[in-house]
Order: sequence, then C-alpha cells, then structure tokens
Amino acid sequence: MMAFSLFRMDYYFKFGVNPSLVIFFLVLAFCSFFGDIRLFIAISVPVLLYQMVIVVLGLYVIPSNLAEQYYSYSMNSSITFIGIIVFLYLSSIITNMALEKTDYELARNRELTHTLEDKVRIRTEALGAALKEIELSNEELIRIKNSLWGEMRIAKKLQTLLLPPSPHIEGYILATYIKPAAEVGGDYYDIINEKDKDWLVIGDVSGHGVPAGLVMMMIHTALHTIIQDGKILTPAGILTQVNNVVSEYMNRIDQSKYMTITLMCHHGGGRFSFAGLHLPILVYRKKTETVEQIDTTGTWIGLNFGLGTDFINEELFLDHGDIMLLYTDGITESWITDATTENEHESLHFFGKDSLSRILTETKDNTPENIRRRIIDELSVYEQKDDVTFVVVKRQ
Repeated sequence: MMAFSLFRMDYYFKFGVNPSLVIFFLVLAFCSFFGDIRLFIAISVPVLLYQMVIVVLGLYVIPSNLAEQYYSYSMNSSITFIGIIVFLYLSSIITNMALEKTDYELARNRELTHTLEDKVRIRTEALGAALKEIELSNEELIRIKNSLWGEMRIAKKLQTLLLPPSPHIEGYILATYIKPAAEVGGDYYDIINEKDKDWLVIGDVSGHGVPAGLVMMMIHTALHTIIQDGKILTPAGILTQVNNVVSEYMNRIDQSKYMTITLMCHHGGGRFSFAGLHLPILVYRKKTETVEQIDTTGTWIGLNFGLGTDFINEELFLDHGDIMLLYTDGITESWITDATTENEHESLHFFGKDSLSRILTETKDNTPENIRRRIIDELSVYEQKDDVTFVVVKRQ
C-alpha cells in the first residue's frame, strides 16, 4: 500500500498528475458523453471509495517527513477528483436528457413520418379515386354532350324541314333569309299555299335555343292544321284559335314563352289582310318612291290571360312594283361590331328600321334577291345576338 502511495506521489512530483486518475477521468468522461449514468456511477463510486481508503491508509504508512506533503497532495487530489466527478455527473445528466429528448424527437418524427406516409397514401388513394370519378364524369358528360348535340342536330333538321322548300305567291317575287343565333332558333317564317288563298307568316319566339325552337314548331303545326282545315278564313280568327291551343300547352309545360307574329292572307290583286302584333311592316311605294311603315296591332301568341285584347283584321294593298319587307328584331337590334355603350347616341350603333328603309329605297329597281344580298352584306359588320329572319315580297 505504501509503495503504491509513493508510486502515486512519485508520478505526481514528476508529472504533476496521477496517471491512474487520468485513466479514470477519461472513462468517466466517455460515460458522461454518451449519457450512461448507470455505468458512470458503477465506475465513480468504487474509485471514490478507493481514493478515500488510499488517503486514510496512506496517513499511517507514509514516513512522517512526507506526511504533511502527502496529506496536502491527497486532499487536493481528492477535492479535484470529487469536483471532476460532480462535473462529469452533471454533464452526464445533461447529456442523458439531451439524448432522451433527441430519442423522443426521433421517435416522434418517425411517428409523424409514418403518419404522414399514411396520410399521403390515403390522400393519394382518395385523389386516385377522385380522378377516376372525374374521368368517368367526363366520359358521361361527353356522352351526354354527344347525345344532346345529336338531338340538337335532329331539332335543327326538323326546323329546316319545316321551312317552305320553294316559297312562292302567284304574281309576286319572293326572297327569304333565316339565320338562328343558336343551333335551334325561335324565328319563324312560312308561305302556305291553299286553294285560292296564300298565307304569309313572320314570327319571333322570345329568347332562342331549344325551348324557343320547340314553341316555334308547336305554333307551326297549329297554324298548318287550322289553315288546312279551312273552317276559319281570317287571319285574326286563325291566330285566336292558335293562341288558345298554344297557351294551354305552354301552361302545361310551364314555359313562359310568347311569339310576336303577323299572319297575312293574300286575296289576289295585291290585296292582303293581316293580324297579329309584330314589328312594323315596311312597304316601298313605287309611285311615291317612299317607304311606308305599317304598324301591327293585337296581341302575341302565348298571352291568353283575358286581357281583353283581341286579334284584329287589317288590310294593306301592294301596287305593281311595290316591295314589302317582313323581318324580326334580330336585324334591327344588331349592334355594330366594336361599338361601346358609352357612346352618347347608342341608337346610332343599331342597324334599326332606318337602315332597312334606306336599303329598300336604294334598291327599288332591283329584285328581292338583290335586296336580300344587300341586307346580308350590310349586316356582316354587325353583331347578331338573336335570330335573324326576313322576307322580301315584290309585286310584279
């Protein structure tokens, strides 16, 4: 024991430090670095006990001349040793806490990562299902669209078939034009040749598209049926009967539609009777070289609410060379391309009745076909948001 104590003192005197303690401190530092408190305690407690035993026993075996120096050395080294152990122990605790927190964060991150992966997987599966549903919906929409377009083409074809294939009235030259704003339009014109009378119709269902087209075909069927029956011979009487039938059916299908209409009957010799509320009739008078505007009166088809307004028969006469123009508001309400509503005189940008009157005057010696082309040419710079229809009638 004395030899070991002296061995310690010899190295202390020589190096200023005990190598055995250095080894112990390195081991403890290693333990504290990795936060292993149990191993730290397992090493430090025996070393502390060993140090105490060495100090106590050394006091008895050390020569008296070295006792004071040994005591001073032993106490200083013991205090330093204990201080270092306390420091390393606290460091071990702090390191252990840091490692535990790190382990907790790592575990939490692993859990979050796992949860996130589950969420991403679930969301990916949901998105995949949604995309599949969208694809199925798109396919269904395409199928429906194709079906609707097919039905629209059928409806348009039916409307085309309803137009008179070769409109004519004996003693007159005719030119006609119709251009729907949609695939199916609500404008209507017709020439019905029956025995000793010829019937001329111009009409415009409110709005356009399929509903307007269906109402137009309904009115067309009712007109032809009543005229061919031959029991009612006046325009007012025929329109009254048509209105009764059509209003009833439109109430059944809950369609708030109406048609502005003028029905004309040619009695021969330039004499026409007419009824129905529509746009004014324009007539170019060859003798005076002026355009006369003849207003229409009565009511519309589809309005049958007991308002006390009846269809009234009126008459007009066309002399040789006179030109009559029937039209819908798709022409007069066409708006000039690129015009703005901020202009002070908005009416200057509409095609209007004045343009039609001017064309009739400027083309008075031309055929109805030339008048037709002139109107179409001038309309080409206008935006047409509604169906466009007109009929030109010139008495030879």
